[in-house]
Amino acid sequence: MVKWSLAVSLAFHSMALLADKEGETVTVESMGKTLKVSTDHLSKVLQRLGKSDLVKSVRGPQGGYSFVSDPANISLLDIYECIEGRYTCSECMLHIDGCGSERCIFGDIVGHVNRILADYLSKTTLSDVVSGKSARLSGPLVGLSFSGMSDTGPDTGLKVHAENRREIARTPSLPNVPNNASPPA
Repeated sequence: MVKWSLAVSLAFHSMALLADKEGETVTVESMGKTLKVSTDHLSKVLQRLGKSDLVKSVRGPQGGYSFVSDPANISLLDIYECIEGRYTCSECMLHIDGCGSERCIFGDIVGHVNRILADYLSKTTLSDVVSGKSARLSGPLVGLSFSGMSDTGPDTGLKVHAENRREIARTPSLPNVPNNASPPA
């Protein structure tokens, strides 16, 4: 199961909300109400996004946040790395050096899933998310997609549907994804 920090989830969802309202300045209060989250925490996340030049803040009574660049040029990986730092594709859930998949109780699935996720995050832009054209995966994880904002507030951002769990169980191995999948610098 993929778990995001609350800060990453807020960053994904607030950026999707801003992308949906491209060209507008949106207040933290409005985003907090839409996402049903603390405006204090959301403000801190938006400040971090601002320091990375993904959004700009506008002061004053009509203030809020808006985009610095085109949402088509902002990947989900850009947002993740703004909040959490460089995404690394670990082969081990415990991050133990030298822990080989041949000895792991999970085999090589942890590394595969991490590389697939890195590939998905790097190929999916905010424009894709807003338009519903999120990058699609091939193989047993086809239904893994960004869920956007729900009326119950932010969730993990990723969902695996029941039919995909059944497909994963029937599939002997995951698609071949290169090691250390990450976008060009």
